[in-house]
Amino acid sequence: IPTSRSQLSANAVNAKIYLIGGRTGGQYSTVDLNEVYDPETDTWTAKAPIPYPVVLNSSAVVDDKIYIIGGQDEFAEEMNLDLVQIYDTSTDTWSFGSPMPTKVLQAAAGATTGVWAPKRIYVIEGLPDGSLYGTNINQVYNPETDSWMLGASMPTSRFNLAVAVVNDTLYTLGGASFANIQSPVYSVNELYLPLGYEGPLPPSWYPPVDPPLSPNHGLITITVSGAVEGTD
Repeated sequence: IPTSRSQLSANAVNAKIYLIGGRTGGQYSTVDLNEVYDPETDTWTAKAPIPYPVVLNSSAVVDDKIYIIGGQDEFAEEMNLDLVQIYDTSTDTWSFGSPMPTKVLQAAAGATTGVWAPKRIYVIEGLPDGSLYGTNINQVYNPETDSWMLGASMPTSRFNLAVAVVNDTLYTLGGASFANIQSPVYSVNELYLPLGYEGPLPPSWYPPVDPPLSPNHGLITITVSGAVEGTD
């Protein structure tokens, strides 16, 4: 990486990896960098910097655009942001979307592709502004209409979790409940069928669905395996 940093975002678009934002050291070291790696040529290129340099944000990709959502900008008057910063990889330009309804930090985001569910970005859980406790909120962004709505809440309130999307099905993994080094950390894995899902049910789906899924289907939990005490 040309610039060593932590707490950055990494997203892949058209076989290239975009590293955006992050921190190079301690306080007031957040950078606005947008560095792109091409695996085919093993080279790096600098692209248009992000307008508000952030850390602790979430991000996702829809239609070759990278959505940087929320986070902290230590140089801004309000450090915790509700901004949606949109990077168009085809034009190397930035724009802004409608702000998040509820400002959260260290949330996770995943995007559905339009194959089994409509194209949406799900910003899941996180730390609400001014709170040390994780939330179970599920905020849904429609990039086609630049609008937000709420999806079904997650059963387990947490932040600093991971989200993976497989066949337009979201898996929410791990996380912690309280912003303290002694807080329990989770091994929880909760499966979410997003709004408008019309695909096949995953093999581990429980309980059976009868009648078939409706366009406004929401959340079902498949496993909750408890908490593990955090360590130093």
